[in-house]
Amino acid sequence: MDPKRVSLLELPPEILLHTLSYLPISSLLPFSTTSRYTHSLASRSLHTLSLGIYTSRSASLIGRLENSTSRLWQSSSTKRLPSSIHEASPYAISVIVPSANEYNPKIIDLFQIGLATNVLQRYAVGLRHLEMRIWAFDTNIAKALAGLRGLRSLVLRIDFPYGVGKRRLSPSLRRVKDKAWDGVEGAWGCLVLLELDGCDLNAVQLKTILEANTLITQLAIQRCPQIDNALFNYLQRWPGRRNLKELAIEDCPSIEGEKDLEEAISAMGQLEHLSFCDCYGIDPKVLREKNEESWHIKKLVLTRSRDSIGNPGPIEVDPDYLSEE
Repeated sequence: MDPKRVSLLELPPEILLHTLSYLPISSLLPFSTTSRYTHSLASRSLHTLSLGIYTSRSASLIGRLENSTSRLWQSSSTKRLPSSIHEASPYAISVIVPSANEYNPKIIDLFQIGLATNVLQRYAVGLRHLEMRIWAFDTNIAKALAGLRGLRSLVLRIDFPYGVGKRRLSPSLRRVKDKAWDGVEGAWGCLVLLELDGCDLNAVQLKTILEANTLITQLAIQRCPQIDNALFNYLQRWPGRRNLKELAIEDCPSIEGEKDLEEAISAMGQLEHLSFCDCYGIDPKVLREKNEESWHIKKLVLTRSRDSIGNPGPIEVDPDYLSEE
């Protein structure tokens, strides 16, 4: 007698979820369309997602190039993932809005917000590592992000959707963007990596995130104009300060002076990487001397001195490109 044939869906759910967690998005999506049960399984199986929403193909290529250098793909939890745009990441989705400049900005904003919110809500149960590049952030996206209760790594980039220049947000979105970050107050709790780029949150709103996530080992704040020295006042007494191994505060024009910064860095005992690139309100000479005297941080990245701003520096050339002649 032939042994009884067992359907794939008759296997225990825990085995199916573990098996599906190894599948790329391109395989999970077709699988999810076969039945309600498979849809539920697929939605719970996606653990890593890189989502980018763009207004042009060129913006998509630039975004993929920048994503390849993200701290998320360099972390130990995702080190097996591709790090080059020439390799197709199994967890990457790029959405290009055709002829975005021809539509009313409010309509484009609402489309992007709705798309990002729906994706986050669909995969909320299983997501552990998220990288998202968008141009509009509001309370709906904040609420959806806060719903990712198992999140371990978050990289969020907010870019100019229509090229270099003033961000073209609809008036209604401009009114709520400052309060949107209140929606993630106390969220997650298990983050080990947090990278925020181009976000409009202030130091108080960032503080509420850090208070709930004391296990963070990698923290990067880039191009966030409202982040000021109040952040360092909090970091001095933040319960998770001794877990932090990498800290990058880059291109944040509101940060000025070295006193608060020095006290905060001195309170962190495990820092291996520190970057203040493009923070021109900080004197790099003072920090370099402090590092040599007491911090002894292995990798210290500082901006050029105030006096050298506007002066061209030397051009470095790879020797492999030089001819023998």
